[in-house]
Amino acid sequence: MQDKTDSVLTSFFLSLESSEKNHLTEIIKKINLHNLSDLAKTAALLEIPDHLVFMAEKISRWAGENRDPLLEWLILGICREIERGHLCITAEEIDKDWQELWQQIPESGVKTDLAQSYKNIFSDQQKIGRLIAKHPSIFAVSEDNNFPSAPFLSAGKNIYTHKNRALETEFIKLLLEERNTVLKPPGKKQLEEILTKVTRASGKTIPGEKQLQAVKQAFNRKILIVTGGPGTGKTTTAVNILRAFLYREKNDHKSIRFGLAAPTGRAAGRITESLRRVLDISNEVDLKLSGLKASTLHKLLGLGFTSPLPGYNRVNRLPFDLVLVDEASMIGLELMVMLLRALADDAVLVLLGDHDQLPSVEAGALLADLIPADGEKQNALGGQIICLSDSHRTESKQILDAAAAVRSGDYSRFSEILGKGSEESVTVQNNFPRNWHDLIPRDLSSLCRLDAGADDIGKHTEKLDKAFAVYNSCIILCTSRLGNAGVKFINNNIRSNFPRERFFPGQPVLITRNDYASGLFNGDRGIIWQFNDPGGKNPPRLFCVFEGLADEYEIGSAKKNIPHFRIIAPERMPEYELAWAMTVHKSQGSEFDIVHVVISPDAPRLLSREILYTAITRARKKVIIYGNNEDIKKALNSRVIRRSGIREALN
Repeated sequence: MQDKTDSVLTSFFLSLESSEKNHLTEIIKKINLHNLSDLAKTAALLEIPDHLVFMAEKISRWAGENRDPLLEWLILGICREIERGHLCITAEEIDKDWQELWQQIPESGVKTDLAQSYKNIFSDQQKIGRLIAKHPSIFAVSEDNNFPSAPFLSAGKNIYTHKNRALETEFIKLLLEERNTVLKPPGKKQLEEILTKVTRASGKTIPGEKQLQAVKQAFNRKILIVTGGPGTGKTTTAVNILRAFLYREKNDHKSIRFGLAAPTGRAAGRITESLRRVLDISNEVDLKLSGLKASTLHKLLGLGFTSPLPGYNRVNRLPFDLVLVDEASMIGLELMVMLLRALADDAVLVLLGDHDQLPSVEAGALLADLIPADGEKQNALGGQIICLSDSHRTESKQILDAAAAVRSGDYSRFSEILGKGSEESVTVQNNFPRNWHDLIPRDLSSLCRLDAGADDIGKHTEKLDKAFAVYNSCIILCTSRLGNAGVKFINNNIRSNFPRERFFPGQPVLITRNDYASGLFNGDRGIIWQFNDPGGKNPPRLFCVFEGLADEYEIGSAKKNIPHFRIIAPERMPEYELAWAMTVHKSQGSEFDIVHVVISPDAPRLLSREILYTAITRARKKVIIYGNNEDIKKALNSRVIRRSGIREALN
């Protein structure tokens, strides 16, 4: 019975999202479920979360009398790497990471006495291989079904969880199946006519060779990936693909159905706004496109409100001829597999994104895995990948140049850019502000008050837009959650300047856990609003309004609808946190006029090119980086690399 309980508990843990694991850590701390002596003490020294230590002890019990410290450490290492976003891991990589971890811990008696025997624990790879083979109830061989409840699968050198292995295998299979799907492209003459019309509709923004190539490939390929940095023309390329399909629709007298989506509500709002800015509504085709509105990927797939299972799937396919998804670097493996399953047989999927950004908060780095690295040969996807490299933006050039220097890891070039020009769009401050409150917009609280009932909110979208514009004008982005330069400390510091009540007008919140009942998901941002009864008969009421999540909502027995916004009573919100400051990861899919980037000196392991590049490219007008030159150098010398079998399979 105990083995069965442990099996269920292990499966539950390995399927949790990162936010849920953090919550579990707090529970374990409170009820003190584990007492692992040397393992626990050493793990604490290495700042390894309690829930991982707890899990390693639970899983290692399955070895029975054969349990030993090496097995516990191997399992702990695997759990730690999987939580960091790897789809799989090898013993060599665990050993390398372990050594780096030890080097960052100052010498002490505890370290010397307790840890010396563990320090080189993974250096004997043959011993690790024998250990894995010795415990098939913990490490099942992927081709062997004798141990379906084993928490891990061993596939060659790679160690997976069952879930990750199954999803990765299905993803590769679906990807290669879609590659081989034969579409019916327009004839040569018709294609030339379509490209001519697309070029004419583009006006002064004449599409480049790669952008026209993307349009051609969208007719030939079931999956098309368009990647590039800010200003390289991803949005323009997307518009031209949509235009091309509508021009073909007119020729073929067939109605084309489009589905537009992004991973978060804010990202969906951004792609909708960006597309409309490019369109010329005096053009009949562009006028038709101006009515398109992107939704969240969860909503597109029919996830939420009733079930964590998607409404659209292998049986009930998406009703679109072309599905276009922006910010593809944010999509985790499980969501991507759901999307591929749900595509209609003759539908086209266009993925837009920047593969140099941080990968998804969930497992994997899908977009980066699909794009060949510098020097690599073309992979199995071949012509399905269009990489845009030339920037067409003239404004905020210093921001784009700084981002390019960070992307290439060139600190000298980055320093050069800081000293150039008079615009000073990118600056570095060596000292943190005395009062973080000075960095946030001051008039948000006064803007978030309406003399209207909540059921009349649809009449006040202009005021809602104004408040969100102020909120999105400025943000504090942190490389870490913890420490005196982390999200938690900064938000609490700012919070101390406001009323003590739990909720107040102008309070920004960030959802931290998917909640299918409310239709709110990890990363959705909202603001608390006060609604005053115009007649003065009833006391003011507080509601949280979320941008970019238009849907029906209920007030009493009536259903209302507000374009671009969703309203919910604060008490009904799923887990949330304050959102004056947020991690760089959580900011993906958003843009702000001014971005304050806070580099935490307490978390050097989190610094990377990707985190700094992502932070800088969130800014439209100005970036202020708080941190010293050494930390910036560390970031530029470090890369976020997530292990998977996807790149190898495609090569």
